[in-house]
Amino acid sequence: MDTSPAPGATVSELLRRGPQDVSARIVQDRTLGLWQCWYGHTTGRFWALPPRSHPWKKLLEEDTPEALCAAVEQIDHFYGGPW
Repeated sequence: MDTSPAPGATVSELLRRGPQDVSARIVQDRTLGLWQCWYGHTTGRFWALPPRSHPWKKLLEEDTPEALCAAVEQIDHFYGGPW
């Protein structure tokens, strides 16, 4: 998995990058990049946003990357994804 910084990343984004950010990126990669996943440094929680074409129109929020991955997989399975 490529953990290099995104092109055009700001200095503050690079400095805030931590293990939780890498974990969120791993979850996103497991969704084939269809879901946008991130770690909320202020909330201390993991988040995911489905693709626009997905019937699920809500944000997901979980305590751990494992729980976030499981929730995404459960929703995709229920709706017959991926998209």
